[in-house]
Amino acid sequence: REDPRTADWLYFLALNGSEDALVLGVDWGTVPVLLARACRKVWAIDVDSGRLSFLASRLKEQGITNVELLCAQGFGELPFKAASFDLMAAGDSVSGFDAEPFRTRLAVACGLLRDGGLLCLHVGNRLGFQRVLKPGAREEKRPWHTAYGYRRMLRKAGFVDIQGYAPLPYYNKLPLFYVPLGQRAALSFFLRNIFPLFEAVSPEVKSAHALEYAVARAAVRVASICRLEGLMRFFFSGFIFVSRKRDEGIRAT
Repeated sequence: REDPRTADWLYFLALNGSEDALVLGVDWGTVPVLLARACRKVWAIDVDSGRLSFLASRLKEQGITNVELLCAQGFGELPFKAASFDLMAAGDSVSGFDAEPFRTRLAVACGLLRDGGLLCLHVGNRLGFQRVLKPGAREEKRPWHTAYGYRRMLRKAGFVDIQGYAPLPYYNKLPLFYVPLGQRAALSFFLRNIFPLFEAVSPEVKSAHALEYAVARAAVRVASICRLEGLMRFFFSGFIFVSRKRDEGIRAT
């Protein structure tokens, strides 16, 4: 999680340096540090004061002065006025806010974002094959949904230009690839030409994830033979959704 590649999704945002950004969940501080280089001001929020202290030391060492830190235990403790931010980013499982219902998170984001502001969410997939293979994972209390469910709720909450990506092989670890969910040709190309490269991983990694690799290989083979690659997007471990708050001024005109 300290690897800068965990924040490669920033390249999807096309930031111009004038944005005010809010980050929920600092983890090792990778996202706030990288956003500080791309935005005017960054507010980093976390429920863990220890992580915030670590990030404060990191910011000081790197001479970063445009990041403000805040410890908060819930959305009710956020001291911001409505329409304060141009960008809001939240990661699942590391933010401390992920136990809140997804609709609640969207309502908060909609209130804090300015019209046209960007929302970037890392979310787990209810149908992710890892959860199916490991029943213990189902006991987690996070309110996950399907790819279709996330899109539907984003639209209903007032977000448009919704772009979904599948970070592979895992959404909450170190993604090596970001595959667009809405482009079947790109997904087919990945499954046919890039997925086989996973065979080049070390024997230790293969052993640790033997069952996942075996199931994934079988699923890809069946999908390729039956030309059902488009269905694979419903079973990835999680997603990144980048969307934009509807500009009410433009809508009114």
